[in-house]
Amino acid sequence: MEAARVRSGDAATMREMTDEQLGTAMGAPSLDARDQARIADEFDRRYPPAPLPAPAATGDAVGDLLADRAAIDDALDPLPIPEEWGALAYDESFGEELAAAVKAAEKRGTEAAPTVTRAHARALYDEHVYAQYLAAEDDCRGYLLSRKAQAEGVDPATLFSGPAHIAYARASDELKEWWRVHGRMTQAEFIEQATGVRSEAAARARKAESEQQNKR
Repeated sequence: MEAARVRSGDAATMREMTDEQLGTAMGAPSLDARDQARIADEFDRRYPPAPLPAPAATGDAVGDLLADRAAIDDALDPLPIPEEWGALAYDESFGEELAAAVKAAEKRGTEAAPTVTRAHARALYDEHVYAQYLAAEDDCRGYLLSRKAQAEGVDPATLFSGPAHIAYARASDELKEWWRVHGRMTQAEFIEQATGVRSEAAARARKAESEQQNKR
């Protein structure tokens, strides 16, 4: 019945429905993505989403990225997925489970940060590289490649990872200056910093980066 009201009703009709009715309708297989989006909009109207915390900006690329991920996880946890709303509406233990989840989330906030695995660090590095590429492209107004690299059709995003001597040979003067200010971190360096395990590859990468900067 609730699903039928959503399908046939307008925004005013949905405003008259209770949270439980909307939650039940959300899980109905007869609703399409458009109707589910309308329900989500109504819940957003009733309960405006909490603003996400501002991005960390300490200058520590790894620490800032980990802090941002943790802040987003805390902001979203322990919210149930939409498909579960209907079932939770009739679950008498939901209140107790939610309170326990909130308590667990608060406890996690007081505990030491978990160890980052190498696999997780590699995934985080991909995010870091993409964020660096977007920031540099904006700050350098799109001038990221040397004329030769541009003529060769080099993808500028590839300059933000890999060996320093290749990246600097293909980078524009604007990008080289941007790296002088903001730094350029290889995957080996990022993994070392994220995991806390020293690496000979990271040491070589730092030396190569320093040599490229000193050539300028």
